[in-house]
Amino acid sequence: MRAIKRSGDRYSRFGRRLRFESLEPRQCLAGNVTAALVAGDLVIDGDAEANNFSIVQGATDGEFILLGADDSNGVPTSVNGQPNGVAILSGVTGNVRIRLGDGADVLQVANFDRPKKLTIDGGAGDDWISAADLAIAELSIDLKTGAPNVYLERIDINGNLSVDAAKEDAPPFYGTFSIAESKTAGDASFNIGTRAGAIHIQDVEIGKRLTVDDLEKVIAVYYGLNGTLDISMESVTVGEGVWIQSSAVTVLDASNVFCGGQFGIVEYGSSGQFSIRDSRVLGDVYLSTVRATQPLHIGSTWSDCELTLSGVIVEQGMETHAGGQVNVTYSRVSGGSSIQTYGHDDSVLVYASQFDDALSVLTGTGNDSVEFIHSVVVGPLQIFHDAFTSKLTSDPQHYQSIEGPSDVTFTACRLGEVNLRGGNGTDRVFMNYCLVDQMTVDSRTGSDLIELVGARFSRGATIDGGDGFDLFTGRYNDFQGLSILNVEAVGT
Repeated sequence: MRAIKRSGDRYSRFGRRLRFESLEPRQCLAGNVTAALVAGDLVIDGDAEANNFSIVQGATDGEFILLGADDSNGVPTSVNGQPNGVAILSGVTGNVRIRLGDGADVLQVANFDRPKKLTIDGGAGDDWISAADLAIAELSIDLKTGAPNVYLERIDINGNLSVDAAKEDAPPFYGTFSIAESKTAGDASFNIGTRAGAIHIQDVEIGKRLTVDDLEKVIAVYYGLNGTLDISMESVTVGEGVWIQSSAVTVLDASNVFCGGQFGIVEYGSSGQFSIRDSRVLGDVYLSTVRATQPLHIGSTWSDCELTLSGVIVEQGMETHAGGQVNVTYSRVSGGSSIQTYGHDDSVLVYASQFDDALSVLTGTGNDSVEFIHSVVVGPLQIFHDAFTSKLTSDPQHYQSIEGPSDVTFTACRLGEVNLRGGNGTDRVFMNYCLVDQMTVDSRTGSDLIELVGARFSRGATIDGGDGFDLFTGRYNDFQGLSILNVEAVGT
């Protein structure tokens, strides 16, 4: 039998002591970022991990400094293989291209002053991108899936700004984009498709056109996936016009905006809220809230939105196609205008405002209300209470009247030629202490009420009760010619 050797208190069957070697200390890295000079361009690539790094322009022309940092868990990001490393690259004569890769990355860009393009590809993940104090030729940000956050401050762009998060093969996007104290000489476009998020624009000057969510890439893919899109604009100048198009439920709050062209909104969510305050629009204001697969086609779905113009100067008219509420207060509108509401229980309020040219108001079904208070309409005013068939188009000849009561009220207004047409329900017209050139009322069917108090008509008035039992009552009026037809009861 083989003897077992003893060594102290330890035993070894093979007559030798077992030893353990200590390993070198190792760090779990967040990821690696590589930087290289490619044909004069600075190209920075992240990987699929969560990277945290920043890039600034160096002291000499064409020099850039890349710095790695710890992620939110305290794990360092490598730069060219060095944990929390620093890379200094010289001789950059072209553009700067940053590709973050997948993962929840953090990128900070600061102090660029060069007439070249900056491109940021966010990849997939909940990225956090911030840029400040840049003077560049063009800025393009490409975002994919996740919930990225992008913050721009004090950016001077000689060309265009583009943010693209609309991908046909991507799941829904929920992100925040903010730009402040910045300027772009060209266009600014934010394409986030039908997905939800928030866009904040403050103290920004856009030389040409502002476009939000044009849906060109995703309308056939993501139609019906409606989230909420919040858009705020404060102290914004847009040289050529604003176009907002979204299938999300859109909430717009715009104040102190100068728009050099059309301010257009097309919303497929059908229940948005739109407020434009203390602004000036040199073009027209256009609103269409629909649910359809083609832009500007009014579908058979009722909507419930709200549009408010307050303290706004509009120089080429306004046009709305929306169900819900339309409020125009303390504003002045030049150019022919049309307000069309086609939902249930819609309301139109014009308060302390002036329309210099023709205005038509068309309401839909339900208990609709149209009210003018302390306002002026210089051109012809038409108010029709009609409804819509399921095959409605934008051609007024396709409008068909159905039952539904409505109220039309004028208080202390100055009006030109007024043409009122009721629907098939019980309609009521109230006019109090107004100056009117001429008025025609066609109440059509139903038992209707027309009440005039303290009104003056310089060229007379015609009131046709149509079918049904109608009542006309008036006090302290000056008609200069009055014609009453098909009215069963007349009171004074």
